[in-house]
Amino acid sequence: MRTSAVICEFNPLHRGHMHILSEMRKNADCVIAIMSGNFVQRAIPAVLDKYERAQVAILAGADLVLELPFPWCSASAEYFAKAGTAIAENIGAETLIFGIGAGDFTKISQAAEAFSDPFVQEEINKLTTGEDISQGIASIRERCLKSRFGGDFTNVLRSPNDILAIEYLLQIRRNGYRLKPQTVARLTVDTDPNFKSATVIREMLHDGCFSDIERSVPPFVMEILTRAANERFLAEQGMLTDIAFRAIRTDLSPFATEIAEGEGGLFRRIHSAAQKATSPDEMLTLSATKKYTNARIRRVLLYYLTKITPGILRETPQVTTVLAANEIGCAYLSSVRKTTPLTILTKPAAHRDLPLDLKAQYMHTINADRLYTLCVPCGREADYFLKQSPRIVK
Repeated sequence: MRTSAVICEFNPLHRGHMHILSEMRKNADCVIAIMSGNFVQRAIPAVLDKYERAQVAILAGADLVLELPFPWCSASAEYFAKAGTAIAENIGAETLIFGIGAGDFTKISQAAEAFSDPFVQEEINKLTTGEDISQGIASIRERCLKSRFGGDFTNVLRSPNDILAIEYLLQIRRNGYRLKPQTVARLTVDTDPNFKSATVIREMLHDGCFSDIERSVPPFVMEILTRAANERFLAEQGMLTDIAFRAIRTDLSPFATEIAEGEGGLFRRIHSAAQKATSPDEMLTLSATKKYTNARIRRVLLYYLTKITPGILRETPQVTTVLAANEIGCAYLSSVRKTTPLTILTKPAAHRDLPLDLKAQYMHTINADRLYTLCVPCGREADYFLKQSPRIVK
């Protein structure tokens, strides 16, 4: 059986995602989506929970949806790609599909090759730990590419999709994976006048502009989004920031544990900002600099609430959860269960029977799911996601 995997968020699924899944189907008998859980890479709660988004993915053309677990689903590009490619490799996928934006694949490949060079990596490490650390890692990497290839190559670091593409290639190269990378040109407003990015769609959802969304998502996605809005279980990003603001303000020992992504004094900066600010938004504003993006600050807040340390982030996921499948996906899963090094849970409640080390790793996902229940206006009990089962779509 030919298998192809995509590392995704589907937050929410739109025409561009449908295009990628359609391209995958052309050369695959089984399409596997390795999808972020309840929190996504920008360290925000997904607008729809992971089971709703997984069911949508099956309706859109995937056969099997496995969870990209927490904390990697909310991590920076390096850790996000490291976890996603590890799951794709260990589940037996032959091809890894990813979309590219502004850059072309040749330049993306050359950038990945450059960053895999130990001398280049050493240069980047020196720059990020030297006296002049006012610039973020993205700016430093851009400088390295510019000195090596010239100005034309810096554009590959301007698109989040292309940054991820570089990281996917880096991880495949570093780990000697058998995964064959394959790119798909992403849709844009130039190629599809009805295209809107997930970011734009989320903004429209926040503003209640549902009529403007309808042409940019499949009908079954529109139906679920409308129902979620009516029943008040569309998650809200602001609720997470508010929880973090209140928690930091009242924490009597905030520096007892090092927080992932908060190294180099960033968490202390955020803590100081929280004491001066009179609102969560002001805390974010006071914390931000050229070096520290809003996305990184949100990651620190999320990891603070869920007690994620740098060491946890450097691990490789060993446990994943089946979120949804159809008959093809179920058959494929049955065929690989005995050979994959991954522990694949069908029901989250089964984590109680895991060995201690795997149970400890899976608890990070459980804690994140509990936090997510507080980001939904309608409210859900803390163990809501522990009671769920995969969405089997016939």
